Amino acid sequence: ASAGFTMSSVTATTSANYIDFTSLPAGTKVIYLNFNVVSASGTDNLLIQIGDSGGIETSGYVNYGGQFVGAGISGQNFLDSASASGLAIYQPSANQGHNGTVSLRLIDGSNNIWTMNYIGLNVNNVDDDPPSLQGFNLVSANKTLSAELDRVRMKLSGSNTFDAGSCSILYMG
Repeated sequence: ASAGFTMSSVTATTSANYIDFTSLPAGTKVIYLNFNVVSASGTDNLLIQIGDSGGIETSGYVNYGGQFVGAGISGQNFLDSASASGLAIYQPSANQGHNGTVSLRLIDGSNNIWTMNYIGLNVNNVDDDPPSLQGFNLVSANKTLSAELDRVRMKLSGSNTFDAGSCSILYMG
């Protein structure tokens, strides 16, 4: 840890259906994927997927979380293990974006077990400065890979495209 974190360049989240961060170095144990008003063109949920030299893993995630909206915790929208294709982050409508961080941590290096958590805000009217608050998201997942992690994908769950915002990653061995 003496070298500290390495930060990727900032990537615009506009027009693509997914964004890959590849060639993560051997020995990576902690990754932070940071969102700045990341928005979809519709209501597809965001998915965070991880992979190794065999490619991105698209199934087998244990996932649970939701969005809390309104005053206090008056309303909830939950995504559960049915979202086994990645860490799923709820997207209630178009023109809403996410501000937050996905933290990925290696739990068991011998068996390549990773845990992922997202904590962030969902905001309305992403074109406003500043946008208004919609809800608070908490999501957690874990995934076992067959080899050492070397890539992370942020994608949308359907055919929508990203239409606003940016993201970057920080990683450390």
